[in-house]
Amino acid sequence: MGVALLEIGGDLAVVDGATVENSFIPSTGTLYSLIQPIAFGMGFWRLEYWTRRYPGPEGGLKLTAAHMMTIASLMLSSVLIFHSNDGVGYDIQEWMRNPTVIGAILWTGIVTTAIPSFFETKALRSLTAAETTMLYSTEPIFGSIFAAVVLEESMGLAGGIGAMMVVFGCLYSSLGPAGGDKETKETS
Repeated sequence: MGVALLEIGGDLAVVDGATVENSFIPSTGTLYSLIQPIAFGMGFWRLEYWTRRYPGPEGGLKLTAAHMMTIASLMLSSVLIFHSNDGVGYDIQEWMRNPTVIGAILWTGIVTTAIPSFFETKALRSLTAAETTMLYSTEPIFGSIFAAVVLEESMGLAGGIGAMMVVFGCLYSSLGPAGGDKETKETS
């Protein structure tokens, strides 16, 4: 719920042809943003299983390679299915001649996708999927802080409430209802 408020708070929506700020009217992009944390959580649960099944450094590299090939296949399929008749093939040929585009693709594919994926796989050897999901649920908070500092964006009331809900959810998840006194609870 907290992530939902962070994602929805501050959105722009078009209502009857006019742009409405700070609206709670969901757009398609907002709905995708709400699905993303659920998909990440499910992905971590599956990755935890496969990480245990394929231990060692080679297992991490194999899982990362499979992850990257899956992403590349899905993106290529998406382009072919949804953009096969609108001239994107010509655009792709032009883009591949541009060194800036090639550099951006390599940066995005290697630095911001493959390397973090490898370290996520490595981290799941010592963390559970629940702990990893909890840590990743703070991503929207840091994204909002980054946007406020770098882009001078402001967070609305819904975003602030959502951030507090995420933080309290993380605290509750890590400390539990007894305030972290799990040993006392287990021995009594």
